[in-house]
Amino acid sequence: MIMRLVATTFFLLCLMCTEVFAGGGRLPTPTPPTNPRPPTDPQPPSEPPHVFRSPKSDAAVFYVKNNFTLRTESNLKTAVSRLKGSKYSYNKSKDVYTWDLNGGILDGKNQSGDGGQDEDQEPLIRVRIPLVIKNGFIRNNKDAVYFYVPDSGVERITWLNVGEDAVGTSKGAYNFRAIDCEAINSRRTADKSFQFNEAKGLVVEDNVIKGGITGMRIGDSKINSVSDRAYVRNNKFIDVDTAHNLSSITVEETGPSKYINVRLRWKHSNGSKLIEYHED
Repeated sequence: MIMRLVATTFFLLCLMCTEVFAGGGRLPTPTPPTNPRPPTDPQPPSEPPHVFRSPKSDAAVFYVKNNFTLRTESNLKTAVSRLKGSKYSYNKSKDVYTWDLNGGILDGKNQSGDGGQDEDQEPLIRVRIPLVIKNGFIRNNKDAVYFYVPDSGVERITWLNVGEDAVGTSKGAYNFRAIDCEAINSRRTADKSFQFNEAKGLVVEDNVIKGGITGMRIGDSKINSVSDRAYVRNNKFIDVDTAHNLSSITVEETGPSKYINVRLRWKHSNGSKLIEYHED
């Protein structure tokens, strides 16, 4: 009985060895389970591309000429009359005008300049009254819309092809607000989109800047001091070399921004300071 059990065991061992040698000396690879467990920390889906606003095919157009300046309410009335469908209002308690473009287009096609990096090109508009321009489009501007007085701003404006700059503030244009705007700079080697020379009280929120070397410059050592403060939040930078360029100013980041193909998020000069946003 014992001899028979030993013989049977020896036979089974020989059979197993024969299978191993027939397979090249390797044991069969275990078959993975048909329903593997998902990873514990799945990667979040990639963010969809930003869809820029675009004017309607029948949008009204105002072809701005050289030396166009808004100094008085009368000048503003003239501008409104040249852009069909637009309107203006005046907030007496704040002493601020609003120009609602109502989806219309301000076009600098007929102004002097080529939209390159010449700093002496013709600004699209010189704004010398407290004014907020909103709800429309700007194209073919050779240089920026420049603001010179306090409490002005731009809201929901889309620059379809930024020239030398898109928007700029000069000394005295403090408390400026740039909210929910878009700046499309199709030339990677172009300069800036937002040029906030006067940056005291500046608020820049919910904007999208695509292309160019610098997304926004904040502050000027000839105008500001580090005790002045500006505020930024929830802006998106796409294909920009440098997102923020700060000079002689303190910038408080009150909310996070997004960066897509951006080499440098913050650049500092002349003692500028950054108070970064941190989630609790």
